[in-house]
Amino acid sequence: MCGFIVAAVGIELGLIGVSQLLDVSSHEGIARFHRHVGVAALTLGTMMALAVWGWGTIRLLCSLIGVLAGFAAAALTGLVSPKAVDHVLAAPALALPHLAHVGYAVDFAMIVPFLLAGLAAGLRTVGVITTCQRINDADWKRPDLRTIQGGVLADGLGCAIGGGLGVIGMGSAPSLVGVSQASGATSRVIGFAVTALCAALACSPKLAAVFLALPASVVGGGSSSLPASWWPEAFRSSPRESSTCGRRS
Repeated sequence: MCGFIVAAVGIELGLIGVSQLLDVSSHEGIARFHRHVGVAALTLGTMMALAVWGWGTIRLLCSLIGVLAGFAAAALTGLVSPKAVDHVLAAPALALPHLAHVGYAVDFAMIVPFLLAGLAAGLRTVGVITTCQRINDADWKRPDLRTIQGGVLADGLGCAIGGGLGVIGMGSAPSLVGVSQASGATSRVIGFAVTALCAALACSPKLAAVFLALPASVVGGGSSSLPASWWPEAFRSSPRESSTCGRRS
């Protein structure tokens, strides 16, 4: 069961990455398709090459270097839209978040979809935490229910708090686990640094606008590298290796 969940998460990441990699929905899509795929291939190739053959800090920053290389290539080939550039220039450097947009309403037609989405998100979190356990334990044999329960609880609390503040749905990020495995950086201290970065993003619309300006070719190329680290974990987590998902050694 655990292997199936991890495999499903890997397939989900693959579908998202490929859909963005081949995104040519705009009216200029066909004309610039070769540039789009070229930038995506450069982004993906840079990440994979540095993750395999890189060393030290270069390997740790393989994903960031790949995104920067893809972003530079996209800017040189005209894939960064002028509207996105104008948005970055117009965004203020500093601004405190506000709650003027918060409002509450109940739509009973969304109860069943919400419950199904919650179940799917919970199963995805199980897969994410199982993969984290494997990455950090060379002698891993079966999932540890204690950490899985804590992760699902933290994921649910984060969603509840975010919903109360009127933000978009949140959840555990399989893509970040894939990046951690590719770079070899799995220390929990990184989580505190990322928290500080997210706080800076919340108070800097200009910095957030830079991330939003990333074209689909760069996002798709980066996302396409993630399933490669998830599918091997799915086979290692299969019932052939662990007869019962919740059984303790």
